[in-house]
Amino acid sequence: MAAKLSVKGMDDLLGALQSVSGDSDEIIAKAMYDAVGTLKDEVIKNISQLPEDPGYKKTGVQRAVVTPDEKQDLIEHLGIATFTKRGGKISTAIGFNGYSRHKTKKYPGGVPIPMIARSIESGSSVRIKYPFVRKAASAVKDRISQDMQQRISDEIRTIMGGQ
Repeated sequence: MAAKLSVKGMDDLLGALQSVSGDSDEIIAKAMYDAVGTLKDEVIKNISQLPEDPGYKKTGVQRAVVTPDEKQDLIEHLGIATFTKRGGKISTAIGFNGYSRHKTKKYPGGVPIPMIARSIESGSSVRIKYPFVRKAASAVKDRISQDMQQRISDEIRTIMGGQ
C-alpha cells in the first residue's frame, strides 16, 4: 500500500514535501510506537496462555509450566525501550527487565525476569522450550506492516491538509 497524494500545482507539491520531510522522524516514530504496542499486546496474550502449575516443585526435571507468579512477573516487567536515532535509523525494542518476586539463595533480590523469559523462549536444563515471543512476532508481522503503512499515510495526509 502506498500513500497517494494529489497536488494541483508545483508550489503545493514543494510545500507538502517540505512539511513531510521536516516531520518524517515523528511520523515514523508514531507508526513504530503503534507497531511495538501491537507486538507487546500479542506477547502479553501469549504469556497469559502459558501452561501454569502453582505447585510445581520438582527439581532436576524439565518442566513445561510456569508458576502464576512467574506469569504475572513476566507481564508486569515487559516494556518498550526508549526510541533512539542512530545513523539515520530510528529504533526501539520490547523486552523484559527487573526481578521476580521469587527469591533464591543465588538470587536474594529475585530471579532476573530476562533470564526467566529466555528460559521459557529457548528452553533450558530445567524448562521445556515454549517460544512465546517468536510466536507473537510471527502472528502480528503482516498486521504491523499494514498498520504502519496506514499510519504513515494518514499522518502525511494530515500534514498536507487532508488531501
